[in-house]
Amino acid sequence: MTKEEFVALSLEKYEELQQLNQIGDFYTYEKTFERIWTEFGRQSLEKNIGELPLNAQKKTVFEPDTVK
Repeated sequence: MTKEEFVALSLEKYEELQQLNQIGDFYTYEKTFERIWTEFGRQSLEKNIGELPLNAQKKTVFEPDTVK
């Protein structure tokens, strides 16, 4: 993840965080804040470690160890 990608993602989430100021009750504020923050962390982690495979259950290709 480049610095520019991180800043762009941060700015996108900043706009969502600013919209939280319009929420009246603290429970909804906290719940929405937690969702936004978790999503931001997930997206930045995925960009840092690389793209996810299409099939998460697919195993890596190894030859079977049949020699004993």
